[in-house]
Amino acid sequence: MATMVAVSDFHIHDDSKLEMIKKFVQGMYALKPDILIYLGDVGDPWEETWDVIRATQSWKELSELNRRRRGEGLTNIWVNRNHDYSARRKYLPGAWMKSEYRAEGLLFKHGWEFDWIWNGFDFIWNVPLFPGISRVAYWLSSRFPRFSIRVWSRLRTLPCFKKETPYQTKARGAREDWNRHVGLIHLRAMDYAQRTKVRLVIGHTHCPMVYADLLADDGDMTDSFSFLYIQDGKWELRTLETS
Repeated sequence: MATMVAVSDFHIHDDSKLEMIKKFVQGMYALKPDILIYLGDVGDPWEETWDVIRATQSWKELSELNRRRRGEGLTNIWVNRNHDYSARRKYLPGAWMKSEYRAEGLLFKHGWEFDWIWNGFDFIWNVPLFPGISRVAYWLSSRFPRFSIRVWSRLRTLPCFKKETPYQTKARGAREDWNRHVGLIHLRAMDYAQRTKVRLVIGHTHCPMVYADLLADDGDMTDSFSFLYIQDGKWELRTLETS
């Protein structure tokens, strides 16, 4: 069986995470998984334009990793979603872009699909009753990138967007404090996995967790520096050593 790594939520828009990116790249050279799956939000065009993002050394490090891996016959997959929705296939050289990915009985999704903030409330998990904000946000970020960046910079000054408030205690306290937002996403994801009879892997929440053999959340490369390692069909959460 293929060895796989699922990793998400780098949110690259500058080189502030460059040292972490370099350690991740070296870690992937050492692990050498058969399939490397980026589960969304690799770049963050809500913070900067794609031209700026792709010019960063951080983005170049990932691109070089993908090129070298592809030259060795290894596979790189980019499941782009809410923050990097406006990305184009050529933006991350060496990686195949997909909306979701299936391999060896596992289904890889970003995870935004199960987030009511993005997709609205629903009746039986996947039948929307109220629209989310995704269509508006995607349209703005695609058509008016500079304007959407200015809107986001203003929104994140509001109390509900500040990471030190209870509204966004995601990764750092998630294992002990299973908050309402992340909890609902995980419940909906588990329900989906049970109904569709798949083993599901997601990102998006910045909350690394594993639920038996049903659902795995790989966490993020922003707060928890975690990724999911899969070997012989068994998954394991690992943390990038940043010290």
